[in-house]
Amino acid sequence: MKKILTLVLLTFAVNIYSQTANPKNFKTVKFVYSQKSNFEFDQRGIYGDTTALKALFPGNNYIFQPNPKDSSKTSAFISYHTLTKTKNMGNLRYHLYHTNITTEATYNPKTKKTEYYNYYCPDEELKKILIFLKGSRCNRNKSEMGTIDYSDNIHIKHVGLSIPIKEIAKSLIEFQDSTKSTGTYDEHVIINLSNQEYDLTYLVEFDNNLNKHITPIDIFANSDFGVKKVSNPFYTIELISVSYN
Repeated sequence: MKKILTLVLLTFAVNIYSQTANPKNFKTVKFVYSQKSNFEFDQRGIYGDTTALKALFPGNNYIFQPNPKDSSKTSAFISYHTLTKTKNMGNLRYHLYHTNITTEATYNPKTKKTEYYNYYCPDEELKKILIFLKGSRCNRNKSEMGTIDYSDNIHIKHVGLSIPIKEIAKSLIEFQDSTKSTGTYDEHVIINLSNQEYDLTYLVEFDNNLNKHITPIDIFANSDFGVKKVSNPFYTIELISVSYN
């Protein structure tokens, strides 16, 4: 039994590696990222990072409560009653809709371009939450598409707009160790819903088995690896599949 189990686990590991390892020659590489809000929910209200709650719901008081998914952790909490009273439920629905996205992309080394589609409301759990919050129903449609052009001066063409990468480039990654597998960058952002300005720190995890063009739209000039995960107080983006052709 032990030998059979070992063989199964080994085969499983090889299959995963064959999907993520960076081959020397390929026609295209397809990859999918899942972006989700970091908020947690129960029947009483929402739980999250204090930075995110302050930015989205300014003026609302919060208290610290055990996290509903991990009672060993403590999170800031705001009740639905408070959000309704302060007319902030719309902000919550807007945040959930625009931070829960599936990005499906294909990079072609011959054309030096990545074509991607963003799908909103990708899972049933989010739909149930929005209905519970009396938000509008949402369907998984191809709501946005764009192209990252790596030839000459890198630029992104997104929803009909061509934007030079230098205008939206992130800060260079500040790596945390010599392996360059984890790093951070800072970005000054304005929260549209509350008009609050913040300096956010993003944590980025890289994988040296991934082609450097595997990235959730963001371009990191000082990294030669693909992106496995990006997180900040508001949301987390994770790579969920890779396939080379």
